[in-house]
This record gives sequence, C-alpha cells and structure tokens, in this order.
Amino acid sequence: MEYNGVIRSKLFENTNIIWKLMKEDEIIPFLKTLNQYQRYNHFPMTWQLSRKDNLYDNYFKLHSKFPKDYYYMPETYCLPKDFDIISKKLQNLDLKDIKNLWLVKPAASSRGKGIKLLTNVENLPKKNKYIVSHYIYNPHLINGKKYDLRLYLLVTGFTPLKIYLFDNGLARFCTEKYDLNFNKMKDKFIHLTNYSINKISENFELNDSVDKELGDKWTIQTLKKYFEKNGLNFDKIWEKIKDIIIKAVISVSDIAIPLIKQLELSSCNLFELYGVDILIDENLKPWLLEVNLNPSLNCDSLLDLKVKSHVLTDIFNIIGAIPFSHDGKFTPLEKVNTYKSSIDEGVIESLCEFERPTGGFQRLFPT
Repeated sequence: MEYNGVIRSKLFENTNIIWKLMKEDEIIPFLKTLNQYQRYNHFPMTWQLSRKDNLYDNYFKLHSKFPKDYYYMPETYCLPKDFDIISKKLQNLDLKDIKNLWLVKPAASSRGKGIKLLTNVENLPKKNKYIVSHYIYNPHLINGKKYDLRLYLLVTGFTPLKIYLFDNGLARFCTEKYDLNFNKMKDKFIHLTNYSINKISENFELNDSVDKELGDKWTIQTLKKYFEKNGLNFDKIWEKIKDIIIKAVISVSDIAIPLIKQLELSSCNLFELYGVDILIDENLKPWLLEVNLNPSLNCDSLLDLKVKSHVLTDIFNIIGAIPFSHDGKFTPLEKVNTYKSSIDEGVIESLCEFERPTGGFQRLFPT
C-alpha cells in the first residue's frame, strides 16, 4: 500500500478507507459523518450476522418458512430465552449417545473461547447469552482428523445487494485424530478446529507451503486438489457453499436495508469482510457454523500471507476509493458520476464496481 502512495492516518475525516471496529452504540453516529467518497468496513447491523445467537435467529425465521431451502445450520437454541425448551428436550435424551451430542458456545465470543461439549443437562447456562447447537458428530475426516473451512466473504452493499466469495481460504485441522470416546469429549484438540486453540497443541505442525498437504492448515486450493485426487467432487460442495452464503446474507436484509436507507449513505460507502466457517460432514454436506466479524488477518506463515494479502488487495480494488480534497469541502480529485436519484446512484455505482478487477473474489450476487 505504501508503494502505491497510500499512507496511514488516524484523522477519519481525511481518510479514504476506514478500517476500524467500533462499539454498537458508536457506529451509527460515526456513519452519519462520512462523505460520499469514504469507504468504511462495517455495516451498522453487522452483529445480526456475526453474533451466533442473531445469526441463528435470522436463519430460523426463513427456515420456518422455507425448511427445504434454509437447511444449512445444525439445530440450535439461544439462551436464556430458550432455556426451558432445550432443558426439557435434553432431559429425554441420552447425552452419552453420539447422536445426541450438543455444543455450548458463548453468543458473542471468538477463537473458540468458552466452547464445550455438553455432558450434563445441569451444566446448561441459565443467565448469560449462549447458544446450544446439535453437534455434527460425523464430520468428513482427512488423515483421521476433523477440519473446517475458513472462507472470506465480501459484502459491498445491501441496497443493492452485492456479495463476493474469495476462491481461496484456509482448511484448519484438529491436531489429534477424531475420537468419539466419551472420556475424550473434553479434549479440544480432537473436537474444536479453531486455529487459535490448535496452534498451542504440542502436536501442531506449521505449514509454510502454499500448495502442499502439510501440517494442520492448508489452503482451500490444496484441499480441492486433495478431494479431486481421492475421487470426490469438491466443485459440487463449493456450489452448495455459495448457496449457503447468499442465503445467510439475505437472512439479515430485512434489518439491514431499512437501517441503511435511514442513514442516507451512498450505496458504496460501506463494505465488510466476514470470515465464514463451514464444516463438511461425511455425506459431503456443508454446514454453516458461524460468520465472524473482523476475521483474523494475522500471518503466522507464508501460507497465511499469500491468502490474506491477496484478500485485502482484491478488496481495495473492488471498493474503488476516490481521492478527495482535504480542505473541508471534500471535492473529488478525479471525475465522478452524477445521478438523477438514489436508485440511479445505486445502479451506476454498482456497474462501475463490476468493471473493476476482482482478483480471487467471485461475485455471487447479483449473478
């Protein structure tokens, strides 16, 4: 970025691209200060997609109406509001049966913090906000290990809706072989795929290759080659994942659109990068586990650097920052479009966006 003349600034009013997470009560007042040429990396309702309880509630609204189409998340209950329902349900189940395993997760945590398998109904949290999800006990395994996918989702607008998915990402492995022995249910290195957990395991192997099946983290492109080499159709799974991502974003649009319209922003003021976690089961069905706000961009290896630097480079190309004067008048320093209406603005700016290079991002919506 420095090579291309981009400098870092903490003066928001003069900044083209603002990359900063703010508290929920701070974000809307801040958005009202943006001029039409600034780009900010969060939507005002972003927690509706990234908090685990909100994500499931929004999914369930559409699952109730379209159960065959919205069937990509495991059965889940949100505490404390669903406490009576789930506690009654669990009392009638044998929690030592592998088909009756449930995960308890804090509603707003990250990096695997506070996640545990439920082995006793009495351990259900009663007050704090948690979710209780049916555990996918039959994951697809590679070399005997459970893994998940960390994918990069870019949303550049809700009015109109514009969704992109990066064609590479990370496959993150557990550091111990999968085992459903009841005595090992608390072993996080067997059951939890979070990189932040497994990297502290004594068995963790760092992969510093971008295209080899080594260690406990691969690229998605390496995973795809592994599937093809073993006679499995990864492209079919990828199409299902794209469908899941479109539906997940649509599930919050009834909240996003009125709020964004109320702020009277430019259709291209806001964008957001999400980290999407997908688990594939032994039947090769992908399941959405969670959508992460502020996905980690730390680079512990050459593999991380290759994937994440390309993600950021492509995002900055897609969003199309426009330089403007710093004299308080915010005059654009290059030719810009003129519009007859807000609809005209949304259409013209979207068409301009679609002409920019997308790199590894594929536009999922509109098609």
